[in-house]
Amino acid sequence: MTFLEKVKKHIKDNALLSNGDSVLVAVSGGADSVCLLDVLCALKDEFSLSLFIAHVNHGLRGEEADRDEAFAKELSLKYGLPFFSKKADVKRASSEMKCSLEEAGRHIRYAFFHELCADNGIKKIATAHNKNDNIETVCMRFMRGTGLKGLSGIPVKTPDGIIRPLLSVSRNEIEEYLSEQSCPFVTDSSNFDDDFTRNKVRHHLIPYILENHNENFIDTLSCEILGFQEAEAFIESQVSHFFKASIKKEPFGYSAFCKDLKQADVFLVKSAILKTLRNLTEEEITRTNVQSVFVLLSEENSSVSIKKGVTVYVLYGKLFFVKEKTFPFFEMSLIMGKTQLPTGAYITCEEVLKKELPEKHTIYLPMDVKPEDFTIRPRLPGDKMKLQNLGHKKIKDILIDEKIPSFLRDNFPVLRYKNEIIWLCGIRENLEDFQKTNEGYLKLTYFRGE
Repeated sequence: MTFLEKVKKHIKDNALLSNGDSVLVAVSGGADSVCLLDVLCALKDEFSLSLFIAHVNHGLRGEEADRDEAFAKELSLKYGLPFFSKKADVKRASSEMKCSLEEAGRHIRYAFFHELCADNGIKKIATAHNKNDNIETVCMRFMRGTGLKGLSGIPVKTPDGIIRPLLSVSRNEIEEYLSEQSCPFVTDSSNFDDDFTRNKVRHHLIPYILENHNENFIDTLSCEILGFQEAEAFIESQVSHFFKASIKKEPFGYSAFCKDLKQADVFLVKSAILKTLRNLTEEEITRTNVQSVFVLLSEENSSVSIKKGVTVYVLYGKLFFVKEKTFPFFEMSLIMGKTQLPTGAYITCEEVLKKELPEKHTIYLPMDVKPEDFTIRPRLPGDKMKLQNLGHKKIKDILIDEKIPSFLRDNFPVLRYKNEIIWLCGIRENLEDFQKTNEGYLKLTYFRGE
């Protein structure tokens, strides 16, 4: 099987291309990307492809970087393809994003590629990652510590349109192909800089393994990666099923019954916790974060802060995954129609002839009162409310009696009339001092609006 046939088989086996696809080819000018470009051009007619070239000048290597950009542009002229380029200050971006140069460069590249696709109606982005890149990536992740997903390597394609047509071929095969096709390429001097972890792995670790332990290490680990990918896909399907069955979406985040989680397999539970936390924040979630939540299952009336703005509570036999929100203090008059609150909640006030069945989120006032005489505000420390035959009771204690989780208690404002709280909205009312009437009512309804 020729090199081109091998790549074409990989493309078809993984459904990377469809007839008539438009593809943005990421071209640095190095051997891998030149090979990718040449292969896709060779397959262009067979798949009826529309190809475009994109190049990012990272601004890290001065004249050499400008040389690479000029070379990529020459390739676009050679193959007769549209060319897009971007100059970026990766060093500055690295500092601002507080990440490595490699991470900053990757972020800038993919953001540029996706922007080009959106602006030009391009469906897919082809990158030149090969079998060696995959091995290096898995080795780096393993050294840092990773799970099965990390060991699954570089995905052959992603939901946002990225495809890797060369992932089944090695760097040696790529270089042989370029030699046979007489395709020139440029060499990035930073590829020889051992200050980068990937270069240490590429130049020292993998050659050592090949020479002293397993001369077929590249192919051996590649096969293992395929196994890891299959296992990860199976496990992810099980986790997704368990997540849907056990974790409930809530306005504040998510909730789950501790009893259900305690009875389930530990791996499934921890994986569901991880998935839940990742849904609430873009910050990295660690094993320690997951374990701190798992421990809560055996506690009561406790909580743990995971990341900024994300807290997990255990209350009343349930776990509550909360995306915290803060609102400014407010105090406003009630109006006819809709009174919108800063929390996103609102109260409607309308005239009705008769009462309906009583509900906690609705109260009825005599028709002769004026809405503007009523004010709405959040509860305050020490707030009390008169209850029939019970005297005054603290709002906090009423909320506790109603088993309202502590993180939700500020979501229930109070309605006041003549300095007296007459309604803990959506929870409890005290309307015994109002005269009954047969002329109709003002119906007030509280909508939490989360």
